Amino acid sequence: MKKILIVVDHKHRDLASLSHIGYHLGKRGFEVSYCAVWKEAHKIKNFCPDVVVLPKPIYRNYSVAEWRLSKKRIVVVDVEGNLQSKNFGFLAPKIYPDLYFYWNDIFFKKQQDHFTRYQNHLSGEIPKMMILGCPRIDFHHGSFKKYFEPKDKILSRLRLSNKKKIITISTVSGNADMSLKDRELMQSKLNLRNTNPYNFHMQANNCLKLREITIELIKELATSKNLQIVIKPHPNENPEFWEKSIKKNNFNFVRIMKGEPIESLLNISDVHISHNVCTTTFEAMLRGIPALEIQTKSSKSLYAKKDLDLPLYSSDSSNKLARKTFEILDDYRNHSTLSSKKGEIFCKKYYGDFDGKRCETYAEKIAVFSQMPFREINFLEKFHLIALIVHEKLIVPNLVRIRNFSIQNSIQRIKEIFSSKTIEDSYSRYDKDYAEGDEKYWYEKFKQ
Repeated sequence: MKKILIVVDHKHRDLASLSHIGYHLGKRGFEVSYCAVWKEAHKIKNFCPDVVVLPKPIYRNYSVAEWRLSKKRIVVVDVEGNLQSKNFGFLAPKIYPDLYFYWNDIFFKKQQDHFTRYQNHLSGEIPKMMILGCPRIDFHHGSFKKYFEPKDKILSRLRLSNKKKIITISTVSGNADMSLKDRELMQSKLNLRNTNPYNFHMQANNCLKLREITIELIKELATSKNLQIVIKPHPNENPEFWEKSIKKNNFNFVRIMKGEPIESLLNISDVHISHNVCTTTFEAMLRGIPALEIQTKSSKSLYAKKDLDLPLYSSDSSNKLARKTFEILDDYRNHSTLSSKKGEIFCKKYYGDFDGKRCETYAEKIAVFSQMPFREINFLEKFHLIALIVHEKLIVPNLVRIRNFSIQNSIQRIKEIFSSKTIEDSYSRYDKDYAEGDEKYWYEKFKQ
């Protein structure tokens, strides 16, 4: 029996679709296990998978090298298959996966060119590449509605009235509070990993601006007594800022939804508002929910026109956005129809077939691929993989320890240990990581 390990990035974004892929693999006779991103070492040792499914093409280089040497197949089920960056920069792996799934042919062609151009003895052969669309969109299909709480139960749990309209807001402002030092560190990482890295400092400042506009927008919407608002922070975002803002501004008509999939938010939404080029804009429109976006001048410098043009309306003015929201509610049917049509066109081009069968198709292709003969590694490739492991796992860490050793750094580290709050805590994530057995929640639903 073949064993497959699926690495989960954000469980509230990715686990539902990955569980559905795993469930179908299980029905085909495979043994499937899961783990959180960066926490696979124990599973690799004890579960001994034949296939490792990654959420992105880049992982720890020495880990991927070890998997390749131990004849584990590496598959990428990409969680960011529609890149919204203006200049189309993507993650460029040193070691190529064996199989790479794509949402659309635009990303496919770009990365195919890259794989061909930079192939060498370390990278290995160009991966087998397939365009299957986005597996997450299955859960917006009508046939998947039964897997989620009905609107009345969600509203009751959030202590909201089912007689008032619900405005949902998805935020992407997790980098707003980053220090200059941390921003520079992130920029250096982007410069190493991405083919065309964006300006992270501009992106972080944009997050701060988006957050400010959102607060003002909520104040504008508060002029109507017939509206309620539900905010869903991005999985990478610390919800603490929004909790404090609600209390500070006495927003008693606003709730925060955290630790839940986006489907739960959209199941109660009448009008959806998101931060620039958020995938929730598309997901809302696919359901016929009118969608608006808060976009700034920086948004237009950072992101692609195809994504910026998607929402029914966008602005950096809280007043204009509020007025447009009221206008949509006054003529809801026409705006809903227009939203649905735009969503369907966008889906076909960038997210694949909206048939509720993307996850099942992914499972089918992974199953077929896992049965194919393993590609033997030649001597030169093996030599380069071993050299990389020695360099990144043994030499680099010791050099870093020597470089960082100083009395000043030691004192700072002691202060951090005894401090009640570290820098990392200021943008910690809410319940992000997969925990052992989380997939069982979904498996039980699929069995029904």
